[in-house]
Amino acid sequence: MLLCEQFVALQMPKTGNAFVAEVLRRLFPGIQELEPDRTAGQIPASHRHLPRIGFCRNPWDWYVAWYHAPRRRGSSDPVFAAASADGARGFQDTLRHLLTGSRDFRSRLAPARAPNAVTVNRPCEEALGSIHPMTSLDIGFLTWRFITLFDAHAEAVFARARPPLGPPQDGEGVTIFGRAENLVQDLLAMLIHCGVPEMQARSSTTHDHPGNEPVQRRHYRDYYSPYLRELVAHKERVLIEAFEYQY
Repeated sequence: MLLCEQFVALQMPKTGNAFVAEVLRRLFPGIQELEPDRTAGQIPASHRHLPRIGFCRNPWDWYVAWYHAPRRRGSSDPVFAAASADGARGFQDTLRHLLTGSRDFRSRLAPARAPNAVTVNRPCEEALGSIHPMTSLDIGFLTWRFITLFDAHAEAVFARARPPLGPPQDGEGVTIFGRAENLVQDLLAMLIHCGVPEMQARSSTTHDHPGNEPVQRRHYRDYYSPYLRELVAHKERVLIEAFEYQY
């Protein structure tokens, strides 16, 4: 989470956060940088009235990026570890276990306890807690992450049949969304909308950026079987409709 004078930037993983942070640091030398996984419900009271900005990404593409990131960096992400059987599964099997909430996936996510049987593995406990609403709402992991990040009341957001694009809660700032596929153009429009002078905003966003993925990989369509393509289309239908994504 990045706290600026005129808005708050919420950070959805794999949507160009490094570039956004770089731009905002140039624009706002006094920017406050909090934990990147902080949600809209955790915005400090001092900034709760300000607009929020954030980005989404084509779900089919996002899942490929999500799969490769922990394999490259040795991440301890408990969701990836459970879905992939600690990296042993390929992309299709990993995503199938994740999106169907398989019994094997749930059992691997069961909170691990330290040898003293007192200390709970908190990331696993929190991840396991997300499985029930994903199943009961029939939504995917990306949609769950998205509505949890941008709105503290996930079920209420989903009930509106779209991500939090509607009126904000009383006393809270409105959320402005962009698409990671149009990262530079959308960020520029957001900055101007939030009151940053146009010339200053253009100057800060004209620097080259590395894109979402610094490593070479196949096009995301090459990773999907017809079954998996349709599974993502169903589970992430809310985001796909709201942001008009296509396979």
